Amino acid sequence: MKKIIAFYSFWDEPSKITVLKVLKHLKRNNIVNCELIDVDKNLDLTKKYKVKNLPTVIFLKDEIEYDRKIGLLAEFDILKCYNK
Repeated sequence: MKKIIAFYSFWDEPSKITVLKVLKHLKRNNIVNCELIDVDKNLDLTKKYKVKNLPTVIFLKDEIEYDRKIGLLAEFDILKCYNK
């Protein structure tokens, strides 16, 4: 099963666009299976996935990471990686 884990923060401008706008829209419309992680509230997961920059979008298949993107992402780029 495919899944996206997206790390963001409210104080990070690219996070607001990539995660809180684009990914939230894709999740709400059941286009992707996505978990949104606020780094300020989830330090353990942030450390587990070695997130150093925001936003970080991790693509998983059967719980194994197959791609990772950092920074501002368009919907097209997210869907392209998700559908690999």
